[in-house]
Amino acid sequence: MLSFNGNKLLTTGGGGMIATDDAALARRDNYLTTQAKDERVEAVHKEVGYNYRFTNAQAAVGCALLERFEEFLRSKRRIAARCADGFGDLPRLTTIAEAPWASSGFWLYTVLIDAAGFRIDSRSLIRSLRESGIEARPLWEPRPQSPARVGSLALGCPVAERLTEQSRCPPSSTALAVPHQDQVIDAVRAAAARRSR
Repeated sequence: MLSFNGNKLLTTGGGGMIATDDAALARRDNYLTTQAKDERVEAVHKEVGYNYRFTNAQAAVGCALLERFEEFLRSKRRIAARCADGFGDLPRLTTIAEAPWASSGFWLYTVLIDAAGFRIDSRSLIRSLRESGIEARPLWEPRPQSPARVGSLALGCPVAERLTEQSRCPPSSTALAVPHQDQVIDAVRAAAARRSR
């Protein structure tokens, strides 16, 4: 499954795509994502279906942006490299590392903050950046911690909980110009410096 949500490297504003080489699975997916209609004229449904059809306009946007995919990928990699350089010497702030066997698209650039060593916790950093006119976001909460799941059987997820607590995502849009990225880097460094005094 591929997401084309608005914050993805390749977006159509929403929606997504299922890719499979299994013809039976493709038929089943198509059936469920087009309302599971069993009768074309009468609205007869033997199963619960969903209106997950992709519009022609969304497809056109996706096709047009696909032509710029390599450009977007280069931009994301440039932003990640500048973040690594800009944050690399900050104590207890960990930047994303690319595995030696992989080439990352750096979809959502994220840093990990050890509040004890960095002297500012991740939530305080978000507030500090907001005061500078910069939006930064946390990662999504682990599902077992969601208020919507209260009472559900769930095991603890200590790694996910720690990552959620320590992770913050500074701006990393493909359109982020170098001067704006410098503002983000400077604001993070200034926030850390204020807390270290």
